[in-house]
Amino acid sequence: MLKLLLLSLPSALAPATSLGPAGPPQDALAEVSGGNLAFACNSYRQWAKQEGNFAFSPYSISAALAMALHGADGETARQMESVLHLKQATAASGFRQLREALTPKPRGEGRWRAIPYELHFANALWARSGFPYLDSFQQSLKQDFGAHFTDLDFSQTEEARSQINAWVAENTKGKISKLLGPGSLDQETSLVLTNAIYLKANWALRFNNHNTKDRTFHLADGKTVMVPTMKQTSPFAVSTQDGFRLCELNYESNQLSMVILLPDQNLSLAKLEAQLTPENLKTWLKELRFNKVALEVPKFRIQSSLNLGSRLKKAGMPLAFDRRMADFGKLSTAEPQALTEVIHQSFLQVDEDGTEAAAATAILGAPGAAVGSKGPILFRADRPFMFLIRHKASNTVLFLGRVSDPRNQ
Repeated sequence: MLKLLLLSLPSALAPATSLGPAGPPQDALAEVSGGNLAFACNSYRQWAKQEGNFAFSPYSISAALAMALHGADGETARQMESVLHLKQATAASGFRQLREALTPKPRGEGRWRAIPYELHFANALWARSGFPYLDSFQQSLKQDFGAHFTDLDFSQTEEARSQINAWVAENTKGKISKLLGPGSLDQETSLVLTNAIYLKANWALRFNNHNTKDRTFHLADGKTVMVPTMKQTSPFAVSTQDGFRLCELNYESNQLSMVILLPDQNLSLAKLEAQLTPENLKTWLKELRFNKVALEVPKFRIQSSLNLGSRLKKAGMPLAFDRRMADFGKLSTAEPQALTEVIHQSFLQVDEDGTEAAAATAILGAPGAAVGSKGPILFRADRPFMFLIRHKASNTVLFLGRVSDPRNQ
């Protein structure tokens, strides 16, 4: 039985895809990045029904589930492909290419040579001693996901839990320290897959701390609160749509960016969230144009934790959780395996310097354009809004979420 814990994981509804032959290598990256976008948007629409602030990492979730998908077979694999918008035959090589594309490249020469942002990925498998991995599964996860394999004694559940949590904390710079809670492991646990992502990036155009003041923020219930709000007037890419606007804030090197989606005063955030589809988002992003913008954005910090096993079942992959019917025959020669749970955790903080964010995934097993208008455009995020952090070249969504009340963590 596989027991799946994911930090930063959405459930998704998606049309079925088939287990087809591997496409040309150059297509694998496009397939994975396109699947990430679809998974992110479809999952968000399902999760938007909950109230309050939340954030998740579509990349972290997809990477962890893709490792499990690599060991799946038959109808179990087809259902997972459908939910993840991935093809089993190309997912592993696609994630390897995507990981290479996302890795920050040094800039400058000599003493000025530096990494423009911190973006770290880590994958690990923790198995009971002597767990019978199939060689093909183990080699692919090492090569394509950069995964490390460690033996654990799951009969010592608390010691095993502490070791896995320590690995997660180290790879998220301490932002996520208790991924696995008491009782999450038991003596039947045979395998745990973990994924962690950590991002720290400075704005290309930083906010001056002296301009940050308490300003009004209008909550969805009509109440007004005062929250620390950053302010600057600079060139930013913006787009005006029917009932809402977008503003893109680049991070240093312009490889990553945060996009804020702000509904107009006469449009509820829920109605904007209902429009979030992969097709719509790609269109909105293509229409971003640089203008001089008077920008006001509240500082915020979000921590999310969710159990998602039931959501994934409803999303279209119930077989993976069925102890009698699940088929993970490409993972191990051991007795039949099945997923038992998915746990999601994420952390994100936005301030004058930039963004710090982290997410983790664990899988457990047991049996541009020219500047436009002359005057500045006012973009004041003083009401609930959506945001995403993306890698611009591949259009990969690293984090996606909503700010309903900047005071709440």
